[in-house]
Amino acid sequence: MFSKDKIIELKKYGKVTYDGNRIIVYVKERIVYKYNNKVLPCEGLEEQQVYFIFDGIYFPANTCISGKNAHLIFRNCTFTQSIKVERAKYIEMSNNKYYFFGPEDNYIDLTANEIKINKDNLTNAYFAKDFDERPVNMSLIGETIKLFSSTICSEYGGHINIMADYLFLHDSSIRGPYVNLTADDITTKNSVIKTTDGITIDNKNCNFNCAIKSPITIYNGIKLNSSNSEIINIDNEKAKLLEHRVLLIQTLHKMEMNCIKENSAILSRIQGNLRNRSVARVLKK
Repeated sequence: MFSKDKIIELKKYGKVTYDGNRIIVYVKERIVYKYNNKVLPCEGLEEQQVYFIFDGIYFPANTCISGKNAHLIFRNCTFTQSIKVERAKYIEMSNNKYYFFGPEDNYIDLTANEIKINKDNLTNAYFAKDFDERPVNMSLIGETIKLFSSTICSEYGGHINIMADYLFLHDSSIRGPYVNLTADDITTKNSVIKTTDGITIDNKNCNFNCAIKSPITIYNGIKLNSSNSEIINIDNEKAKLLEHRVLLIQTLHKMEMNCIKENSAILSRIQGNLRNRSVARVLKK
């Protein structure tokens, strides 16, 4: 069953309950002040599913949690500075508030096997943010990343980086100056991505279908013509056509430049010949 010493250690964090092969720890708020920026005690529990539930907790400073083998659920929490959660099996963010008013540029950095953003707005809601306009950079890295009825928003020069084997967007939006998406498979439904500077998409299996509003869209190294408000639907066949289209445009551009160069040379020769002839001779003819 469960190690007695390990259970005693987990009870330092809050109430511990059991559900089959799952250990559930309801973290106490006062523990956050004491154990923030720590490694959660999940070593030796690889055969169990260990859940740490942070519910209604106020995080007064930078949040840095390493949760190897842990399932971390943050709901109804308030974050005031940067968030870094790494090495977790599962991270879920739900109905949290983000008031970043720290002394430095802030960031959200989540790394786990699976990340779920569920009915959550990852955006700085601090009322005075417009006065200093500090960016909040965001990075989500995992094997599977899912957004449900959520918004990820980075402002004032902040970048958003999402890397996953599988990315799923459902009734969600991603907004920021610049967005980078890297995913083998991307599935979207009723979602939109908006940027002010540009977006880069690396999609190995060419199955991208999403509304994009961006002045620059680069898909698998190909710069797409964008009306800044369109649905981009890419599959393998379209990706190949895009690649050939880009090659054709490059060839036509080279031809155009060669024609301009040749015309300029001809014009220069004509102008040179005219300059070398006397005015009287030209008028006589």
